[in-house]
Amino acid sequence: MLKLPMKLSIAIPALECMTVRERPLPLVFRFGDLGEIMKTLKFAVVAAALIVAGAQPLAAKDAKTYAIVNEAVGVPVFPHDITDRPYKVLGEVTAGVRKATIFSKEASQEKIYHELWERAEKLGADAVIKASYGDSHVTAFSWGKTNATGTAIKFIDAPAPAAGTN
Repeated sequence: MLKLPMKLSIAIPALECMTVRERPLPLVFRFGDLGEIMKTLKFAVVAAALIVAGAQPLAAKDAKTYAIVNEAVGVPVFPHDITDRPYKVLGEVTAGVRKATIFSKEASQEKIYHELWERAEKLGADAVIKASYGDSHVTAFSWGKTNATGTAIKFIDAPAPAAGTN
């Protein structure tokens, strides 16, 4: 006999004569907790499936098509003027790219051009021309900020030739 605190006692010799199949289940399975375990397991499987399904759109970004693109940076931002197509000027775009800490790297041309393009895209631009940026400088609110400017443009479709003219 095993003596437990608070004057409780349990007869254990009966367990020693039982086969493995006849022994009682562990406490987890005795009191109906199996249903709770199954519910938790189902919830975990569904949550994992939702997380994996939700991550798919992030991994497979929609490939945007542009009227023209700067292959070096992947967006239609150019440091020069475009002379082979007619366009109208939508306006000046400016962007500032900040460093997170004093130890962060300087902003790359790609990052600066992406920031300019985000602002030009909101104006409905097809491209940004005459993009320029300077060296980074320390400001009251950042450890290094690089300012950039450019001109947002929209291409004008060439007028169709009049009917009957050669």
